[in-house]
Amino acid sequence: MFGWLKETSRGKLKVGEWAGVQSIPRILAIEDNKLHMEPAEELQVLRKNHKKYENIDISESWMPETKGKALEIIAEFNINDDIKEFTIDILASKDNEEKTSIVYSTENNRLSVDRNKSSASNLTDQSKLGTDFSLEEGETLKLHIFIDYSTVEVFANYRKCISTRVYPIKVDSENIKISILEGDKLKLKSFDIWEMNSI
Repeated sequence: MFGWLKETSRGKLKVGEWAGVQSIPRILAIEDNKLHMEPAEELQVLRKNHKKYENIDISESWMPETKGKALEIIAEFNINDDIKEFTIDILASKDNEEKTSIVYSTENNRLSVDRNKSSASNLTDQSKLGTDFSLEEGETLKLHIFIDYSTVEVFANYRKCISTRVYPIKVDSENIKISILEGDKLKLKSFDIWEMNSI
């Protein structure tokens, strides 16, 4: 299945004449009477320059070496009582003026994409998009993230997905940073990241 991401998020920012873009293709299924969705495996042919990190204890923040504006990320976290809320900032500038924040709250059982600082321009939509998302007992949180310049798609344990448009305008808005917003320690079980080739 393909989705259609409208261009309304750009607001009055002039970035092109197109009316929207297709989402990445995803496969839908019913498993245990629940909707299951995941990216089509054919997308893996676009991967290059893989980096993998494992068993990282984050006390404040952590940044991978890889950066870019066209990336695929699979991040898996062990969630326990030490963490209440954390964020993965993507498409972030060095001065932090621009960033798109993927936020997970364990207290509210909520996943969101905060676009408040996604663009240094004040002409774009800066709203936060979110969905209720709770983990089952003992379940890890796996976020599968696709970044393609102005498109961001976040799959959570392949049960929920948030897809949106963002419009960073700074040249160096390509950094990634995981930060604790509330809590003491976050266990990053694994973090896989690939640069993505163009089709």
